Amino acid sequence: MIDTLVIASTVDDDAEEGEGVSGERADAARALTQAAAAFAAGEALTAASALEHAGRALEKLSFGAPSARMRLLARAGEEHRLVALREMRPLAEAVLIYDNYFGVARVVRSSFCEQAAAAAPVLAELCRCLAKVPIALDARSALAGFCARVLGDAGDRDGDVQAVVAESGATPDPLVLWKLGHLLYSLANRSAARHLREASDEIARGDLPRACVLLGEAARAVEAGSASMELASALTRSQYCREVRPTMCPPALEIALSGAMNPDHHALRQALSRVLASADAPNVAALGEHSGLAAATERLLDADVADLERHITLSLRLVGSGPALDEADEQSAVGSLRSMYIERLDRYAARLRRDRATEDGRRYQPAAAEHA
Repeated sequence: MIDTLVIASTVDDDAEEGEGVSGERADAARALTQAAAAFAAGEALTAASALEHAGRALEKLSFGAPSARMRLLARAGEEHRLVALREMRPLAEAVLIYDNYFGVARVVRSSFCEQAAAAAPVLAELCRCLAKVPIALDARSALAGFCARVLGDAGDRDGDVQAVVAESGATPDPLVLWKLGHLLYSLANRSAARHLREASDEIARGDLPRACVLLGEAARAVEAGSASMELASALTRSQYCREVRPTMCPPALEIALSGAMNPDHHALRQALSRVLASADAPNVAALGEHSGLAAATERLLDADVADLERHITLSLRLVGSGPALDEADEQSAVGSLRSMYIERLDRYAARLRRDRATEDGRRYQPAAAEHA
C-alpha cells in the first residue's frame, strides 16, 4: 500500500527548515544522487547499494517529520476540492476520483521542506523497487536524480554512502508499480510547471541566462516524468489487462479514468504554452540566440516530444489498437496519441533545429537522402 502523496500547486523555496530533519533529507538526497550517477554509468550493483542507503534515510525522514506531513494532510482535507475547482473546473469532480484512485491529496501551497517530507514515503517505496524493475538504466538514473532534487541540496558531506548488499527480492506488484509511477509522474509534472513559470517571469524581467537554467531544470523534470511512466508500465500486457485496467473503470469506480483528469499535467501544458509565448516576444527574439535561450527551449521541447513518443510506445505495448478507457470502442488510444504527436511536432518544428553542434564540435549535416 502506497502512502498518500500531498502535492502543492505552489512550492515556496525560502521557507524555514523544520523539525530537525535536514540530516536525513540531505543523506537521502546524496545517496540518490550517487544512485543516479551509478545507473548512468551502467553500475547497477553500486546503484542498488545507494538506493538501499537512501531508502533507510527516507524512512527515518518519514518517521522524523510526521507532524509536517500530518499538517499537509489536514490542509489537503480543506483545500483539495478548492485546488480541483481552481485548476480543472470543468473536470473537478472527475479529478477528485482520479486523485483518490492514485492516492494524491492537494494543497494550494507548501514550503519546499514540507513537500519533501510529504514525498518521503513515496520516494522510499521507489528506492525499494527501482533496482528490481525491468526498465532502462537511463530511466532509473533520471528517476533517482529527480528524487534527489525533490529532497533538495545534498549538502557538502564527504564520502560515499555505506556499502550494503542489496536483496534481490521479487518484482513489485503490478498495481503498486502502476500507482507509484503515476505519483512520481504527477510530482515531476508539477516540478516542471513550477520551473517553467519561473522561467517565464525571468524572461519578462530580461534575465535570460537565469531563464535558461530554469528551462534546463524543467527539461530534466519532464525527462523524469517520462521515466516514471516507464516505471508504471513495467508489467506485461496480460498483467495490465487482468490486474490494473479493471480497477480504473466501472464497476470498480464511478467513471473511467483518463490522463485528462491529471491537474499536474494540465499545469505543465499551461506553463509550457506560457513560456513559449514569452520566448516569442519581440524584445526577446533578438537576444535569444546569444543568451542560449533557443538551445534551452529546444532541449525542453525535445524532452516533451520524447515523452509523447514513449507514451505511444508504452500504450501500444499494453493496449495495442484498443480504445482508451474513456473512448468509444471504435477509437484507438494509440491513434489518438499519434494524432496529438503529429500536431505537437508540427507546432514545434521551427524550434527543433537540425543544425545543432554534435559533441565533438562538428555541425550536423543531413544526408543526401534526407533532402529527398
